[in-house]
Amino acid sequence: MINDIYNLTKFILNKESRGYITPLQFNTFAKQAQQEIVDGYFYDYNKASVSRVARANDKQILKKTRENMDVFISQPTDLTPAYDGMAQVFNQPNDMYTTINLTYNGREIELLDRDKISYHLQDDFSGNNVFYPTYIKYANTYKVFPSTIVSGVYLTYFRTPKDPNWTYTVINDNPVFNSSLPGYQDLEIGFDDKFEITMKILKYAGLNIREADIVQAAVAFEAQDNQLQNQ
Repeated sequence: MINDIYNLTKFILNKESRGYITPLQFNTFAKQAQQEIVDGYFYDYNKASVSRVARANDKQILKKTRENMDVFISQPTDLTPAYDGMAQVFNQPNDMYTTINLTYNGREIELLDRDKISYHLQDDFSGNNVFYPTYIKYANTYKVFPSTIVSGVYLTYFRTPKDPNWTYTVINDNPVFNSSLPGYQDLEIGFDDKFEITMKILKYAGLNIREADIVQAAVAFEAQDNQLQNQ
């Protein structure tokens, strides 16, 4: 997919001698554009999930976003214990986007509201029971209760998208796509989002070369595409 997007972006920019996008610029813009689209997956999913107004396309939105999000689901990961200076915690993976669940001995660990932590710890049954473990999220770490749980905590999570990388070989002073090179990474968005990511990349490219009409056209196309999806 990434080569198709690169060629389309380059074609549009060069059509009227509007400028040239280098592979480095393209990869930089594609990374930002892909992250925006992935953020949109989670926004659309949450919006459709909690919508109180029944809409005909809610189920379709949920189905599409689930399919697009599946690629980012990790296998259960054994978390690394650490000490934060006050208590033992478990570090989250570097590529984590958001938590799905934590488990211990096959049991799901319940997320604890911070305003209930004092009450929870005072409860001799729930606060100190490995059969009903709980956790609190602190920045990039998890604190699991009871404190006797020091290992064997597994996390399933949505990871961040991998940085796209259009790799190439220089032939006759021109970059030619070569996916066999180390570091190659295709885009991880859904196929239906090819148009949207192209518009986003063009928007960034227009800002970079200070072509206001390219930015305006890209923003207009992006807004039109969003309007169609929300109908």
